Amino acid sequence: MATPVLIIGKSGSGKSTSMRNCQNNDFNLIRVLNKPLPFKGKVNGWFSDDYQQIMKLLIASKADSIVIDDAGYLITNHFMRGHSSSGKGNGVFSCTTTLETISGT
Repeated sequence: MATPVLIIGKSGSGKSTSMRNCQNNDFNLIRVLNKPLPFKGKVNGWFSDDYQQIMKLLIASKADSIVIDDAGYLITNHFMRGHSSSGKGNGVFSCTTTLETISGT
C-alpha cells in the first residue's frame, strides 16, 4: 500500500506546484478537483473525490507515495454530498468509520 500524502493549504500557496518534482514512478497523484497542474509535465494518477475509490487506489498502487491534492476539497465534497442527501443530517461525519471499515482497522 502506498503512503498517502495530504496537501492542505491556502488557495494559491503552491500545493499543486509542489508536485513538479514528483514526476517519476515513485509518486502518483489523486486530484480531487479535476484541474490542470500549474506546470509542464505529467504526474501519473487519477481523478476522484470518493473515499472508497481512493482507498482502493492506495491499496492497489505500485507507487511508493500517493499525493491527494487537495484534501480540503475531499473533506468538503464528502460533507456536502452527505449533507444534501435527504435525512442524513450529521451522518456525513461517518467518513472516518467508512475508511476504518474499508481498511479493516
